[in-house]
Amino acid sequence: MKKLFPVLFLLFCLHSAAQQISSKRWTDLFSYNNVLAIRDDGNRLVAATENGLFFYTPQTGEISKLSKTNGLHEVKISAFDFNGESGYGLIGYKSGALDVITPEGITYVVDIPLATGYMGDKKINHIFISGKTAVISSGYGVSLFNLERKEFGESAFFTNGAGFDEAKKAAIFNETVYVITTGGIKSKSLTANDFPVYSTWTPFKSGVYTNITATNAGLYYTGGNAVYTEAGTTVGAGFGEIQDLSVAGANVIVADANQISVFNESGQQLESLSGQTFTTGFYFNNELYGGTKTSGISNQSNEMIKPDGPYNNVSYKITMLGDKLFVSTGKRKDRLNNANADPNNLGFYYFNGTKWYYSSFFLNNPPRLNVLDVAANPSDPAEVFFANYSQTTGQGIYKFRFNETIEDFEPQKYYNFNQTVGASYNRPAGLVFDENSLLLGTLAFYNG
Repeated sequence: MKKLFPVLFLLFCLHSAAQQISSKRWTDLFSYNNVLAIRDDGNRLVAATENGLFFYTPQTGEISKLSKTNGLHEVKISAFDFNGESGYGLIGYKSGALDVITPEGITYVVDIPLATGYMGDKKINHIFISGKTAVISSGYGVSLFNLERKEFGESAFFTNGAGFDEAKKAAIFNETVYVITTGGIKSKSLTANDFPVYSTWTPFKSGVYTNITATNAGLYYTGGNAVYTEAGTTVGAGFGEIQDLSVAGANVIVADANQISVFNESGQQLESLSGQTFTTGFYFNNELYGGTKTSGISNQSNEMIKPDGPYNNVSYKITMLGDKLFVSTGKRKDRLNNANADPNNLGFYYFNGTKWYYSSFFLNNPPRLNVLDVAANPSDPAEVFFANYSQTTGQGIYKFRFNETIEDFEPQKYYNFNQTVGASYNRPAGLVFDENSLLLGTLAFYNG
């Protein structure tokens, strides 16, 4: 049985000012850089990121945010869709839980109906909303959800022998659900009595497909670097590494790694946007917007739109000095000895009490980074040291100085402890200043 928990303490409406942080005691320090999806509520853009939503009003430049501190129930968002006309939206989490957004508030859906014997990942892969109906894709198959009644309809469990075909993404077009599975695209009428019976679903297209969406006038899906319509014709050309498909009215937006393009229902390209590494795109009030992984939303003036926050949500340790925060991002493999650097090659984040900073040094082809600790000199807080606990070239301790004029850290000195013994030895791990402002540090696997 599904469990629904309405938000008693907060009546949230996307058209009100309720997104502002309501608690005087708590605020989030999340990164809103990695944009997963962009929609609109009629007046504003609504962007879903890893740990929350943010809202941008183009006419005024106002940015506000919604997270677990002021209305949402979880972090680690994995899917999102919102219908600006109806005011209904749905947030899916990696845990398999959902937050239902309606004009009356936000409701928490704790569990989703699962097939007996399904032991796989509960992550919500994708959400597509048509009117007040949502189709939810996950590892077991798909479920229909009535947003107005806040309840599940039919579920189809994609059983395949002893396992399940994963439902990666889905769309609704002409009262039919189209689902990208591991075996191609399958379809089924929304009103079919045998909707739950996977063996009765119709193969629509065989092959490997990655994205699917629909307007009122057409179905669109991607395979390889091409965008197809329901009839099998292509839209546009020259795409590379297509990341996402989205719709705005009758227009379809194609996001590949380096460009966003918008097409009308006749297949004519209206606008394009480049200059960033994109994750998704959206078209609003005749302007094209691109979601990025590291910089929030980019517009056609190359302005980066996002709430202030750390560069990324990965963190290992927080060091405080007065109202200043230094967040290191490294880690040890299996919490033991080997370095386990983040694939994004992260440095450290700095919060000066009012604003977050991330050094340009970490963005401009730095060495392999695995920052385990950061220490600021209490006698000279602009002087900062960090320990790079890696097992390759660049391992050591770095001295930075924060330049207030350019609002950036500038490298001052590099201390290399492994010039003759190799990078697996003399790895700096911890740093601290004593009461006399003397820097103390620890080395792992010391070899003098």
